[in-house]
Order: sequence, then C-alpha cells, then structure tokens
Amino acid sequence: MARSKLWKDGSHARKHLAGHDLADALKTAPHDEDKVLAMPEVGKLIETGAEIPRLLPKRVFYVLAYVTLALYS
Repeated sequence: MARSKLWKDGSHARKHLAGHDLADALKTAPHDEDKVLAMPEVGKLIETGAEIPRLLPKRVFYVLAYVTLALYS
C-alpha cells in the first residue's frame, strides 16, 4: 500500500521509479532531501558486488547439520 499519493503505483511524476537510486535525480528536484527522508524506510540499497550478510542461514545450516548428526550417529 502506498503511503504517499505522489508515489502512486511506484512512480513519482512518471519519471522516477521506486526502488531505484534517485540520488542524482534529487539534485535537480524542486524540493530538499527532507521530503525524501520523511518517507518511511522500506529497505536498503545494496551496491552490486556487495556481500549480503548470510549469517542467519549459515547458523541454521550448522544447527540442522549437528542435529542430524546427533540423531543418526
């Protein structure tokens, strides 16, 4: 559900798409970054090639592996 009528259907002014890096577009916007910062954060932009933290899946794997070893040993 959109929380801003200015971002209806995931686009703003039919120029900017939600989920994309809009840092360059903000430089020429008729408003300050305060308008953007007032919107609720729904995610974080991860640079291509950046390592995504996989700590939880790794822990789950180890727990399941040790449980399996304990049950079938």
